[in-house]
Amino acid sequence: MNKGEVFIQDYRIIKFGLRRNLLVVLIPLMQARHIFTTDNTLLFNLSVASLILAVILIALTIYGRVSSPRSLHIEHDQIKIGERELRKDQIKEIVMYGYFQKNIGIKPVGRKLVPGNLAFKFVENKDEGVKEIKQWASQQDIKISHKRFMTWV
Repeated sequence: MNKGEVFIQDYRIIKFGLRRNLLVVLIPLMQARHIFTTDNTLLFNLSVASLILAVILIALTIYGRVSSPRSLHIEHDQIKIGERELRKDQIKEIVMYGYFQKNIGIKPVGRKLVPGNLAFKFVENKDEGVKEIKQWASQQDIKISHKRFMTWV
């Protein structure tokens, strides 16, 4: 595509990072066996709090898996993910991680972590989608990084 050409592409995407939540849940669940065997009130309260956190993370993980796929809409000067629109001047960098299945995160200006609703992977046309995002970012002079990234739930 030429610099002046307008893109309009739609892709189906799903949320990324859900398996990691399940790993975080394992730690509180391993501590659950100590809840009823301790006389220490502080340890009991910490164990209960960690179990509540584990249940919340499990619920978020299940919700993320069953929720319907969102769409990614690429236009000339903005990207729309679901209902959220980001202009090119609102995007600090696009981060990609993975080889066969690219996990993509869009980091807004002024943020250190990628917001959970801006981390995704493609459902179909994966290679074409990644290529299109790279091409769009280079034309808009947005930095592309190939590294692991963290998201906020």
